[in-house]
Amino acid sequence: MNFYLFDYLKELPAVDADILYYLKYELDKKIYYYGEHFKNPVEGAPWLTRRLRMALKRFLVHAAGMLRRNKRSTGGSILSNAYFTYGSELERLGFSVYSPPWNLRSPGTIYPDSGLAQAAFHIEQQFIERDYRTLIGKPFTEEVRRFKELLAGSISRKGMRALCVPNDLSFFHRISIDLFKEARLPTFLFLHGVPGRYNAVDDNTTDYLIVWGSRIKKLYIEAGVKPEKILVSGHPLYKEFQRTDLQFDIDDVLVLDKICQEGAPSMSDRVILADRGNSVTYLMILQQVLSSLGVRSVRLRVHPAGNGNWYHKFVDSSFFVLDRLPLDESLRRATLVIGPTSSVLFEAMYYGKNYLLFEPQNEGRDLANFRPVPPFDGSDARIPLARDEKELEYLLRNKIRIDSSVWNDYIQTPFSIDFMKQLV
Repeated sequence: MNFYLFDYLKELPAVDADILYYLKYELDKKIYYYGEHFKNPVEGAPWLTRRLRMALKRFLVHAAGMLRRNKRSTGGSILSNAYFTYGSELERLGFSVYSPPWNLRSPGTIYPDSGLAQAAFHIEQQFIERDYRTLIGKPFTEEVRRFKELLAGSISRKGMRALCVPNDLSFFHRISIDLFKEARLPTFLFLHGVPGRYNAVDDNTTDYLIVWGSRIKKLYIEAGVKPEKILVSGHPLYKEFQRTDLQFDIDDVLVLDKICQEGAPSMSDRVILADRGNSVTYLMILQQVLSSLGVRSVRLRVHPAGNGNWYHKFVDSSFFVLDRLPLDESLRRATLVIGPTSSVLFEAMYYGKNYLLFEPQNEGRDLANFRPVPPFDGSDARIPLARDEKELEYLLRNKIRIDSSVWNDYIQTPFSIDFMKQLV
């Protein structure tokens, strides 16, 4: 018997397995995205705030003129909500780029279909307000089916040529990927970080996977992804890297938190649950070691989905001062960054700061019950790893820095997505 609720649902004859596939992430959020450690938990969250957000989104859509015609382009029209500056880069290449109504980027790029927008908003509202039982019921699954037909017709009428997404887990991304592939239009997943997990299921449903560096491509190939579908772009914000020495001082330490409970499982091939208390354990260990070296306070930067005030109910708020600066300003100010598996490791390097990788482990698993992956697992000697308090203290006392040569393996320079001109 399968004890994972979603997998069990797929075996029930009364539930449409194809529609369930689209709903997986939203259904999992109903189960796992709870607790004060999240900034906006799904369970128990006030409806008013979320309704106001939805109302604002509707206003922006109408104010931007959803009924306007498509923009002219030399390369065709692309539906995209890829992160960073990919949209502007695609426009530079001659494409007209539209952000879908379920993920607005800017009023000037809103996809021009008001009927589709209203249908998408209604589905979003159901995700917010309705319970699990309602979302797997026939009326809602029929609404999803009608939305799929509406989106398919819109893609055809508006002459879309390609789709770009930041992941293939969430509802709107999954349904869009399927429809573009059915229409034989290319689909692209633009990775928005250095992965914390590799498998042959996730990030593998689009025609192409765009990654930052050759080493990331190699790791995906080793996980089972076909090499011909993986393209290397470099980082869209960091055009070049010339650092040879990284600052390592304890005058202004920036600490990143360790998320030990996901809002919804980020792996489709297995479910890994964790103890959120280990997020507190992580900070307590850091305080003990840093205090022994004379550090009296650090800046704590919480993950964008996290709640810094929750941490202050468990840890010393005079030691861990919440950092609310924009990330680039925070990194420029820091003299050292300490944290777990995170793409911020490379961002800190870009600003000339050493990132001390701290991943406490037990029998090969970290505090979140995951097995760390390269380069966060100690397999690359160029990135020193502390697996416990003693190793952390050793790296701190001896100022053991990252070897800057690792950057070029994980982030290609210069950045380029010129390959899109041939693929779209």
